Amino acid sequence: VAISNYVKNEIIKKYNLDSNKITVINRGVDVEYFDKKIPDHNIKSLISKFKINASKKIILYPSRLTRWKGQLEFLDTFNKFQNSDFLLYFVGDTKNQSYTLKLQDKIHKLNLNNNCKILGNLNRDELKIFYHLSTVVVSFPIQAEGFGRTISEALIMKKKIIAFNYGGVKDQLENLDDIYKVNSNDYGDILIKLQKIIQLDKDQFLNISSFSRDRIIKSFSKSQMVKNYFNLYEQASIY
Repeated sequence: VAISNYVKNEIIKKYNLDSNKITVINRGVDVEYFDKKIPDHNIKSLISKFKINASKKIILYPSRLTRWKGQLEFLDTFNKFQNSDFLLYFVGDTKNQSYTLKLQDKIHKLNLNNNCKILGNLNRDELKIFYHLSTVVVSFPIQAEGFGRTISEALIMKKKIIAFNYGGVKDQLENLDDIYKVNSNDYGDILIKLQKIIQLDKDQFLNISSFSRDRIIKSFSKSQMVKNYFNLYEQASIY
């Protein structure tokens, strides 16, 4: 079983296997969890805990801090963005201390301390609140990911996203609006898409986000994943 078409193709290339022997069952997002209303006091508590300036808009980069996840490269793009109304938050595991220090040092050298913060690892509820508070959620790993679940999680919550359109993420973005998609390592296009998506008319984005959410539920929900595994096991038991 491969968690995306990208992983399936990588398995075929590496091990020279028959493609018919590999079944793609995508990872699943817990739609019910992300649909539950967030209590107001939880939102206020998180804003207080991380000292978030509520007058600013948030670009969220949810990913553990490690070289191939691409935070350092995106920092250069954010620096060119030059929009003081936005804060950039890096959230994710910081066990890679040397990389975390490099990122913090670059934030300092670019004089972005007031607009960019490393918040470290969040629990599940905190991440959900950050999705809720964010204006844009981004993902720009310099190597393709096997799946990249944060994309589906953000789309379930009807958030604006921008991501490199390759690896397992490409499966999730297939047939969705091109405003979400950037060719891998095209940092110039990231800047263009970022400017474009934040200026989208509210009603126009509602149509885009509603279609995107429906597709994620249909193809990348936890219930769909379980159903696909169950069907696979049933087929296997026949033989």
